[in-house]
Amino acid sequence: MEVFSFLEALPSSFTQQVQNFEPGCIGKDVQFFHEIEIENWSGFNIAILSVTDFNNDEAPNSDFYLHIRKHLYQLYKANWQKSILDLGNMPAGNKLSDSFFVLQEVQRELMRQDIVLIVLGGRQDLTYAQYRAYDNYKYMVNLVGIDAKFDIGDAEQPISDESYVSHMIVKKPYNLFNFSNIGYQTYYVKQEEKDLVEKLFFEAYRLGEATTNLAEMEPVLRDADLVSLDLNSLKASEIISKTHQMVNGFESKELCALARYSGLSHKNTSFGIYNLQKFENINTISQIAAQIIWYYIEGLHYRVLENPKLDKSKFIHYKVPINEEVLHFYESENTGRWWIEIPQFSGKQNKLTEVSFLPCNKNDYLLACDQTLPERWMRAKYKNEV
Repeated sequence: MEVFSFLEALPSSFTQQVQNFEPGCIGKDVQFFHEIEIENWSGFNIAILSVTDFNNDEAPNSDFYLHIRKHLYQLYKANWQKSILDLGNMPAGNKLSDSFFVLQEVQRELMRQDIVLIVLGGRQDLTYAQYRAYDNYKYMVNLVGIDAKFDIGDAEQPISDESYVSHMIVKKPYNLFNFSNIGYQTYYVKQEEKDLVEKLFFEAYRLGEATTNLAEMEPVLRDADLVSLDLNSLKASEIISKTHQMVNGFESKELCALARYSGLSHKNTSFGIYNLQKFENINTISQIAAQIIWYYIEGLHYRVLENPKLDKSKFIHYKVPINEEVLHFYESENTGRWWIEIPQFSGKQNKLTEVSFLPCNKNDYLLACDQTLPERWMRAKYKNEV
């Protein structure tokens, strides 16, 4: 727990202000890390941490993260029973590796205590530190990036906002099972990155595909351990950016919906919002970030721990023969959500150590009934076979 000594407390003037917010506000359920004993963490469900490590010359106003917290804590909660621990700020280390280490260890400890971490960040390659928190904790990890770019880059170059995914792919331990991108814009993505995504059986959904039917992204996010949201994926009409204006992009309400899907996933243990510092209108971007977090917390409240692996008696089982395959679909009698079984290969090494179940939707089942193999299932099947 020594790593928590690197965190900076929020100003007492701000924490006192939160205590004076109206009854029913989220702030009434927040406790601040530096005001309680670490031994009393067992009752918390969510932790919020801001990380003040930015790319060169991109540091925002020192009160930037307080603006986000103020807007968030003044929002009225729904019918939630979630306790929030505000960890304050994590200052930049002397080296980037120092920042990575502290964030990684903070998240690892929170996962041990079954506390979900929400990161408010500057540089998006901090996602790599969050990912490494799963080392020796979870055998295989699924990452979803909500981003206009893949951020794969060149692993032989120093890690950056646009190359952190390649470092996950090539650096030991190799525990990245799946990377999914939601919202990429093809003219911002190099052809070799598209080829690599295809070669590794990763998933990528273009902006138009994602926004045409946002609900189709729910199964992708339901399978995510870690979600990294780049606010540069907002379109220009939503907000003014210091660096570039994304002419096309998500609307803020669409990012709120994706955040809610992320929170609904019982697999999800970490959610990061990055590149917050690149926007000029602090008041507007703070409100957008606050509302994204609100929807993520709402998703957490409505989580249902269900998976065919846990109890098949609560699912309707459908068998669909296609050529030499028999696909096994499971529909939850409680929520109506769907899963498809990923088979184990006899006589071969499998990345997944046991039979597992991939989130899908009813349309995948209907396609299978029409003798079309679901693309997500095929990718998962090929990745599982080493």
